[in-house]
Amino acid sequence: MPTPQPATRREWLGLTVLMLPTVLLALDMTVLHLAAPHLSADLKPTSAELLWIALVGGVCCLPGPPPSVLLQPWRPLPPVRKC
Repeated sequence: MPTPQPATRREWLGLTVLMLPTVLLALDMTVLHLAAPHLSADLKPTSAELLWIALVGGVCCLPGPPPSVLLQPWRPLPPVRKC
C-alpha cells in the first residue's frame, strides 16, 4: 500500500476557499441565535415567525446562488420587451 502524499499548496487553497464561506455562515447563524431571545422580547413573534427570521437570516447570507441553480443546464435569458 503506497504512503499518502502530503497535500499540495493548491489543495490547501481549495480547502480554504470552500471553508471560508462555511465559517462565515456559521458565525452569522451563531449571532442570529444569540440575538433570538432579544428579538423575541422586542417583537413578540409567533413560533412560525421566529422560525422564518432564523431561516431567512441564514439564506440571505449564502454566497452565490443555491446549488440547484448551478446544476441546471444553462439557458439564455429571454429578450426584454420594450413597452
